[in-house]
Amino acid sequence: MSAIATGSGLERFVSCRASSTLPRIWHESSGHATRGTEIHAHLERVAGGMSPAESLACVEEEHRPACSAVDLDALSPELGLSSEVSLAYDTANGTGRVLGVGLGRDYSSITEHEVPMTIDVLGVAPDRVVVADYKTGYGPVTPTRNNWQLIGAALTAARAFDRDVADAQLIHLRDNRSPRRDRATFDALDLAGAAERLRTTTERAHADRAAASRGEHVEPTEGSWCRYCPCEWSCPAKVGAIRLALGEHDNLPVTAADAGVLWARIEAAETAMKKIKGALIALASHEPLLLRLEEDGSETWLGRHVRRSHEKLDPAVTLDEAAAVLGIDDGDLAQFTREVAGLDVTKASIERACKARGVSVAKTMDTILSRVRARGGAVRGTKETVGIYNGNNKD
Repeated sequence: MSAIATGSGLERFVSCRASSTLPRIWHESSGHATRGTEIHAHLERVAGGMSPAESLACVEEEHRPACSAVDLDALSPELGLSSEVSLAYDTANGTGRVLGVGLGRDYSSITEHEVPMTIDVLGVAPDRVVVADYKTGYGPVTPTRNNWQLIGAALTAARAFDRDVADAQLIHLRDNRSPRRDRATFDALDLAGAAERLRTTTERAHADRAAASRGEHVEPTEGSWCRYCPCEWSCPAKVGAIRLALGEHDNLPVTAADAGVLWARIEAAETAMKKIKGALIALASHEPLLLRLEEDGSETWLGRHVRRSHEKLDPAVTLDEAAAVLGIDDGDLAQFTREVAGLDVTKASIERACKARGVSVAKTMDTILSRVRARGGAVRGTKETVGIYNGNNKD
């Protein structure tokens, strides 16, 4: 049975009525998505008891550096909990149940009113449940407090294990950095509100599907949830914009026969967009332009702002401190200098040296850079540019 929504699509489900009625086209995974999948699988294997070295050997070679850069020490509390647990939430009666572990998104056993989901991390304590989701990309992510993927997971786990409180967190994984955590706690009142929202949304979705089957229009709502929407090619809002850009073309998705005409229109549109973008940048060089105002009050501006340039390391100071932290003997110092220096001493070259010695890259780099900065061996300049910045922070 096809689910009316899944955990990862709950934000779109509650925010856009048309998403429940339009035909869906699922796109192949991009390189970034594959990288994220490999990192998730690596963490699942390690959580299951496999050694990090054995798990890395299972990773595709091009994604192995990204997996090896994950700070497993900093993730040890989560790695001790259950991973890749599939659950289902019944929006009609407000109950949750466990479908299984490691099912690979096999949701074939769900019922008509159930929303299935897979939780990266799940823990059950005497007074609460704990849910977490790993984020490996660099795109914008809705904060945990308002993130329906996490809200849905918290509600479902709480109902499945009869708890009134859920701790939820997004764990952002970045190369060679300690995980960044965004936490929120949902109490009984929060969970009850989420349950009611899902119940009414499901009823609305079934009514909208019936209306769409009668040929009635169901209004789409654009927002952040459009980013991975599988209804892109059938959405009136999206297709309308594409048709406008391509000269009111009516045959979408396009075919090979359209290639010549459409390519010319695309080039003309790109030229026009460049001119418009240039005009906006020229305006913003004199006065900041407000581009977006989000529901949480955050602002995105285009205008003059000061950017900090990349940190420049003093080679002598950096080599000295790196050798001290890594325990390089005087007899090996010359070889270490040749290994690290090359044309210049950079953070990347120090990171490679840390990896080669099997130490925690993130923690060791933090120690080395802290010591270098304390000695005045790191300088970061600034430059003014016209570009995008958030809120009133122009630095």
